[in-house]
Amino acid sequence: MAKKKVIGILGGMGPAASAAFYHQIISICQQKYHAIQDTDYPEMIMYSMALDGFTEEGIDNEKKVLHQLLKGIHLLENAGCDFIVIPCNTVHYFITQMRSNIQIPIVSIIEETTKILTLNGITSIGLLCSKTTADKNVYSPLEKKDIVVHKITSEVEQKNITNLIEEVMKGKINQNTKKAVIQSAQNFKDVQAIVLGCTELPLAITQKDINLPLYDSLHILAHAAVNHAFDHHNLLKHPSKFIT
Repeated sequence: MAKKKVIGILGGMGPAASAAFYHQIISICQQKYHAIQDTDYPEMIMYSMALDGFTEEGIDNEKKVLHQLLKGIHLLENAGCDFIVIPCNTVHYFITQMRSNIQIPIVSIIEETTKILTLNGITSIGLLCSKTTADKNVYSPLEKKDIVVHKITSEVEQKNITNLIEEVMKGKINQNTKKAVIQSAQNFKDVQAIVLGCTELPLAITQKDINLPLYDSLHILAHAAVNHAFDHHNLLKHPSKFIT
């Protein structure tokens, strides 16, 4: 078998999502490439970074956040990674600056999700994400591909999403919060699918909770990371492939 590329994971945003991401990569290698022995898996280096200066509700200091992100990607580059993935949607607001400051590729969770939606003929989605991701239009690449993005407009509903994200981060999910967010997803009008545009959300919400096809950005990125590591970039069509 050809040598696999080394995956660099800039994680810690948050830690639970990063841990789930690592486990998903392992599972995909087992299912898709029948990995058993240690040498069957790609090498991975994860830097779990305690990012300061932003929350689910806003970025306090963009310069400070970018400085930390650049430090993180340079650490992974210098460690010998062949490419980098970042299992956090919000910080992809800085993707252009990060890419311009590094010599190895950064595989974007937003771009990979866009590819899958386009491949499946999706032209209208309901987006569940952090307030910061929504306010910064991090998912604007979808609109460039003629995919209409419907966001949560109610402050109360967005606050429920924030609460659910933070509950995942602290490891204690309130079922009433989860039910409220699921109801928000069901309330979207004229959408073909729901996108989980925050990597904490798939740890609380799965396809069985939603009537519409559910696209999990965390799992999509895990598939992309494995495909890049094996230098095999084919895309799987069925939405259920991206649900944990």
